[in-house]
Amino acid sequence: MGDEESWALVAFIRHLPRITVEEVEAMKKMNPKSPAELEKEERVRKFLEGDDGATSEAIHGHHH
Repeated sequence: MGDEESWALVAFIRHLPRITVEEVEAMKKMNPKSPAELEKEERVRKFLEGDDGATSEAIHGHHH
């Protein structure tokens, strides 16, 4: 990590006490998603589009 990156991290840490809800939401959108999260999002999308194969149990992740 170079000096510029280090100072950017310091600035970010100093900003944390004043972080807004909007900033947190924007950062959450940039986080990588696991394969399980992507699969759940796809099941939800299919369910909302009326796909009969995507049951509410599948959306909630109940596996028996």
